[in-house]
Amino acid sequence: MANVPIEREATEEHAAPRVRKRPWPVVAVMLLLLGQMAGHFALGIYLVSETDNLTIREVLEGGPEAFQVLEILGIIMIIGSGFFAILTILQQWRSAWHQVMFSQALSLILGLVLYFVSAPFYSYLILVYAVFVVVYLLLPGVHVAFLPIEDKNNGTR
Repeated sequence: MANVPIEREATEEHAAPRVRKRPWPVVAVMLLLLGQMAGHFALGIYLVSETDNLTIREVLEGGPEAFQVLEILGIIMIIGSGFFAILTILQQWRSAWHQVMFSQALSLILGLVLYFVSAPFYSYLILVYAVFVVVYLLLPGVHVAFLPIEDKNNGTR
């Protein structure tokens, strides 16, 4: 055998920093939320294009114009809650699962109100999509993916 010197590599120099990767169910929930927000945004654009020169007096008197303004405000609120839910997922807060579920609850409430008041075609889409996301969130693997990981080095729980 040849005399070849064997050198030990320093493992600390080459070790990559440990970064917790997001599990696939969490990424899937983020994608579902982004799709839902895009759909609500498109619906808001559609509803705004349907309004014709609304005045404040028409809105305050009530009627279909006032309901359409309330629809638009509800959609804006759902988009905001979805955006906040995505932020909680990205920041890996403990309440991320709850924020996503709250966003779906708002979406379901809007869909039910639309269904019982005027039953437009898009109320069915809102309801079906929100129910699908809620069922996905309630799967055990998805629920566990949102739980915080115990750090054995730090000793925190």
